[in-house]
Amino acid sequence: MATLGADRASNRVLENIMMTPLGMIRSIGKIVRGGAGPLQIFIACVLGVMIGITPGGNLTLASGILLLVLLNANLPLTLLGAAIGKALMYALAPLTFSVGRLLIEDVAGGLFTAMANAPLLALMGLDSYCLVGGLIVGAVVGAVFGLALAGTIVTIRRGVLAARDRSETFDRTGHNIFVRIILRLLFGGRKSGG
Repeated sequence: MATLGADRASNRVLENIMMTPLGMIRSIGKIVRGGAGPLQIFIACVLGVMIGITPGGNLTLASGILLLVLLNANLPLTLLGAAIGKALMYALAPLTFSVGRLLIEDVAGGLFTAMANAPLLALMGLDSYCLVGGLIVGAVVGAVFGLALAGTIVTIRRGVLAARDRSETFDRTGHNIFVRIILRLLFGGRKSGG
């Protein structure tokens, strides 16, 4: 019996990673329904953009992925943020280079030189202008994106709850068996109480 539950859980994780159209719709539905709180949405967006804007594969990228796992960030939102970050990595390359050069050479040159030469921190690539500038730009863009998305989702949730409370038609429609079947197919099952 334990393996059956583990198989279902791994299938859900694979569905989220594969991001099929139905999986994307279900992920959005779960987020809007209350599957992730505003703080989880914010963290997922910031980490996603910072992971996406990190050039190359290095210890900085691995650290971002480790933080993603440790903080239990929402995977679909993190993947969305990573896609945005990857697009920004190419679009804002001159800006990230300039910010990184300013930080490394002018503002905190000694600190970055020491970190770039330290045994483990050298693997993070902190001597790269685009990486250091990208982390700063990614944190700012991710924070703005996370705040905007969290605010939008909270507003949508409040609007749906208000419409349900004041509309008898909305309530009747929600209890219709055919509507419930369609919603179940599109957005998945309800969260279990507890």
